[in-house]
Amino acid sequence: MTRDDIDRDDLIRRFVDDETLALLLVGSRARGDHAPSSDIDLARHVKAGGAGQPILYVNDAAGRLISVKTFDPASEAEALALPDRAVWQVPTLASAVVLHDRDGDAARLIEKARRFDWADLGDAPDRYVADEVTGYAEETLKIVDGLERGIESQIIYATMGMVLGLAETMVVHRRGFIISENRLFETALYLMADHAEWVSSMRQAAGYDEAGPVERATAALALYAATVALVRPLLDDEQYAVAEGALSRRRL
Repeated sequence: MTRDDIDRDDLIRRFVDDETLALLLVGSRARGDHAPSSDIDLARHVKAGGAGQPILYVNDAAGRLISVKTFDPASEAEALALPDRAVWQVPTLASAVVLHDRDGDAARLIEKARRFDWADLGDAPDRYVADEVTGYAEETLKIVDGLERGIESQIIYATMGMVLGLAETMVVHRRGFIISENRLFETALYLMADHAEWVSSMRQAAGYDEAGPVERATAALALYAATVALVRPLLDDEQYAVAEGALSRRRL
């Protein structure tokens, strides 16, 4: 049996075939912080060319939801060198429970994740942050345009994109990790706790505090301005001009 009395043999019987190199229990049940209703997350490693399959959703004998994602292990290893993927994959792999590992490659990948150090990526995280922050100039312009024309759908969509993207970006900036999408905002707010303006703007834009679409969009613009100011040393002159150009529209 694995954690929470999950039937290891049944999972192997159902999801391990000739193409399967490894089967890992990941997510909250692997970490041990699951709720009774939490689903059972499985990562299935397959031979090259077998990845890219749709996520499989089924129930186990106890009626619990099982989600099975299929991966190419080479791609999983490459993810540890990419800031936007390492921020998610490192904690996922580091807490994984091996159910099946045909050649021992999954165990080696898990060990690599557990030894991960942001410093080994050099300036890649900073370049990622600079590119992402510059890119959210587009959401800024969408919000400004939506506010000017009174298009709620547009400002809601752009605000959602802004808060999700900047939360993840600043976790990378602070060299943290996101253990679950359910903990994204909690993690970002914790890591940014020393910057009151950023935290206040994120809370309102993300919907922590009661506010309508216009108030949340206005907070998202303030969030972007605070983020640009924080990462200014990482932006080259052209990137800063793009960000400031978008923010200047807010001031018109």
